[in-house]
Amino acid sequence: MKIAITIALTLVSILAMAQQTAYEWPITEVSDNDASKIEWIQETRDLGEIKHNVPVSVSFEFKNIGNAPLIIGNVKASCGCTTTYYPEKPIAPGELAKIEATYNAKTLGAFTKTITVFANTDEAAKKLYIKGVVLE
Repeated sequence: MKIAITIALTLVSILAMAQQTAYEWPITEVSDNDASKIEWIQETRDLGEIKHNVPVSVSFEFKNIGNAPLIIGNVKASCGCTTTYYPEKPIAPGELAKIEATYNAKTLGAFTKTITVFANTDEAAKKLYIKGVVLE
C-alpha cells in the first residue's frame, strides 16, 4: 500500500512540474558565443479592418541569428480569443521559422492583442502584437 501511495505522489509531482514549465521558461546563463538570438521580421501586425465573427490568421517570421539552436518553450496569447502555433523542434542557427496566431473577432471595435514568446534567448520573454478594428 505504501508503495502505491509513493508512486501516485511521485506521478502527481512530475505532472505538476511538467505543467508549470509549460508556462515559465527556465532562464540559464549562457555566454554570448553560445546564445541563440531572434531577429523578428515584424513585431506588430496591423490587421486593419476585419469582419465580425471571422477568424483572421497572421504569421510572425523570425530568424535564429545566434550561434546555438533556438528553442521556443511556449507561446501565450493575452486572451482566449487568440490561438497560437509555434515550432516545437529547435531552430538551427541561420534558420527561418514562424509563429502563427489566429484572432477570433467576436467583439466589435478596436483591439490590440499580445502574444508572449518564451525562448532560450537573452530576452526570455518577448511580446508580439496584433491589432486592428472589427467591423460588422
